[in-house]
Amino acid sequence: MNLTCYSSKDPAAENFRLVFDHNSDHENLCTRGDLQAPLPFCSSSALHPDSHCLVCRSDGLVYILIRDLAKGANVMMEALGQVPIKRSADQLSWASVFTMVLFVLGVAGVIVYAVCKLWRSRRQRQQRDRAAAVDPTEEEALAEDAV
Repeated sequence: MNLTCYSSKDPAAENFRLVFDHNSDHENLCTRGDLQAPLPFCSSSALHPDSHCLVCRSDGLVYILIRDLAKGANVMMEALGQVPIKRSADQLSWASVFTMVLFVLGVAGVIVYAVCKLWRSRRQRQQRDRAAAVDPTEEEALAEDAV
């Protein structure tokens, strides 16, 4: 199953009547039965197995999910006029940006952790080397002072 996603910021999209392929006169992709009912929220909607298309809303956007869209299709949405829509791959959502920022911060955190661990192990090695290089006569003097 291949899903294609479109979205629209236009408030008129909430009043859509149909979604269709402008290149095909054979059938509409989605039609809306009850124009008075609000669009369902995407979080509580699912594309029905018998349905070719789902239109839902989330975060001020109207989304159109289309199953097995033909190559070269020119998807259009109609309300009281034509509604501008964008293919989701053509726009970068804030969720995508947030995910990328979290990923970069995670990688940076791992690098900082590795550098700190390396620096700490070198410092400990240097301290051991200094302790091993202490003159034995100095050790005896230190031991006598301690007694």
